[in-house]
Amino acid sequence: MNIATVINYCSNDYRFLSRACAEATSFSSQIIVPVCDHFFDGTLENRSTLEKSYSENPNVLFLEFAYDPQQLYTPYVQRSPEDEDWRALWHSTARYIASLYLDPSIEYILFLDADEIVEGKKFATWLQNEDYQKWDALWFFAYCYGFLASQRTSTLQQTALLVKRDAISSLKILNAQERFGLFAGLAGPKRLQILGHDGKPMIHHYSWVRSPEENLQKVRTWGKNHLCDWGKWLDETQVEYTEVFPYFDPLAKLSTPRISSPNVIRIDRQIAFRKEIDLVIYL
Repeated sequence: MNIATVINYCSNDYRFLSRACAEATSFSSQIIVPVCDHFFDGTLENRSTLEKSYSENPNVLFLEFAYDPQQLYTPYVQRSPEDEDWRALWHSTARYIASLYLDPSIEYILFLDADEIVEGKKFATWLQNEDYQKWDALWFFAYCYGFLASQRTSTLQQTALLVKRDAISSLKILNAQERFGLFAGLAGPKRLQILGHDGKPMIHHYSWVRSPEENLQKVRTWGKNHLCDWGKWLDETQVEYTEVFPYFDPLAKLSTPRISSPNVIRIDRQIAFRKEIDLVIYL
């Protein structure tokens, strides 16, 4: 079964990217990383970090798409920058663009965020031993952490979503509720709260395992910005956790990977729309 892994990315997630891609190679026929040339609050991306990301991960297809400050990439979803769900829809736009560049052989898509690190070998074994093909969508539990990779919380979270390619469409992907909305919108057979065969999660969500500056950047620019005063939350939150030995420590010193020729396609709204039309015509 051919699986494409789609990893939503921005330069603020740099410390996670190489590990996320490396783990995905254990079970993926294709790895696609969509990344916008702006953060979703409209500020410019960090160009030097993006170019470094591309060069350090040459076996990944990067799709750099242009931010449009006035309209989304599809005429079928009408929102303005003043709408509450504007930023969240840009997260979904990244997944939509990735869906346009899937290899023809791909049958399933695993939607990840860059700070969700899959245990690649464990996940590959699960895929070999699990009859997942009878499901249109499978939503996986993940470990969650405090502000350090050694601080594991007791709460498990739904993160990675595996969906059958034939069961989805552009409009299903392009929704403000992101992966939850995609999962909820599918009418076929579905499973959630999925664990490995040992009864433990196969994914580690390191959402807040960043520098303080990166956490502030995250909450300033992401799609959940409107939900609360995130700066105050970061200052006041008290996380109850158990000390564990990290599977991966994002705050450890980053190694210097081999620099190679990047694999990048640059896209704007018109290119994406023509690509979608071409796929409809030639399918």
